[in-house]
Amino acid sequence: MAVECSRCQPASVLHNGLCYAECPEGWWASDGVCRRCHHTCQDCSGQRGCTVCQQDLLMHGDTCVTACPVRTYRALDECLPCSPGCARCVGGRADECVACGEGLLLTGGSCVSRCPDGQFAAGEVCRRCHHSCRTCTGGGVTGCTSCARGFQMRPAERACVPCADHEFYSPRDATCRTCHPSCATCHGAGPENCTSCAGDLHLEKQRGRCVPCCDRHRPLPDTDSCCTCDPSGDHCVRGTWRRTAGPEFQPLEPATSDGTFSWFYVQAVGGCAATLLLFVLIFLGLQCHGRGPRRAPVLELTENEERLALTEYQNEDNLDDLSDSEEHLVVFDTRT
Repeated sequence: MAVECSRCQPASVLHNGLCYAECPEGWWASDGVCRRCHHTCQDCSGQRGCTVCQQDLLMHGDTCVTACPVRTYRALDECLPCSPGCARCVGGRADECVACGEGLLLTGGSCVSRCPDGQFAAGEVCRRCHHSCRTCTGGGVTGCTSCARGFQMRPAERACVPCADHEFYSPRDATCRTCHPSCATCHGAGPENCTSCAGDLHLEKQRGRCVPCCDRHRPLPDTDSCCTCDPSGDHCVRGTWRRTAGPEFQPLEPATSDGTFSWFYVQAVGGCAATLLLFVLIFLGLQCHGRGPRRAPVLELTENEERLALTEYQNEDNLDDLSDSEEHLVVFDTRT
């Protein structure tokens, strides 16, 4: 006959009439007796203290739930808290919110008290302003309260409009300023910030200046600078030149502005080479002439006539042929 216990020793627990060292899975000990866990728990440490959940349930704290509650997100088989401020989230970071708590606005996955520049509040989220606005109160062109870089507020249009072609944006006062008169377009004030040129001026890219083409037959306009121009384009192919007192031009910068060579250089180099070759040929000719027999003028002074007379040119090698019967004075011209 089987023995059924009604009470166990202090170190044991009673379960189904028998004494055990501990309760089996799904049961918990209370006053020496094993009691069944909540039906959502596979195992527990108390009446509502689940340690393992039944299949398809998620652990939230010490309870098992079918879905994670507000302000928590699922991570494998448990629910973890969202970042402060999030009502719903997909992760624990501050930029992983999908909905915000009361009084907060959602922007880029984060919850903020006010929308940043370039956005405006629309319900519980921040929406992007029109690209011409820095700040705005609503979407569209006319919702701007201040303008983005490169735009300025035009009261007549009640909108932010871009700078015109002959203007540049000044960040100091957030307005569009007029380019220098020599520039068609520019990126700053003054004559050295041109990006394209007005009228028949050509762009010297290295210095950002617009200058006319050099023409010795035509006076220069307001400036005394000019450049060698590319006939097929609108830019300079040589550095800036300056007109001298005469009709010639003196270079201000020896290097080309964009690394290219023009026909002007070809002619200049060719002329220098021809001049050098001519000097070499003259020098060689003089050297060959100097190696031939030297001829010196012979001056004769006779006894009968008291005069100095130039008789003839004699070869130095034949001076011994002069007559021994007369006295001669021979002078060699050392300049030949």
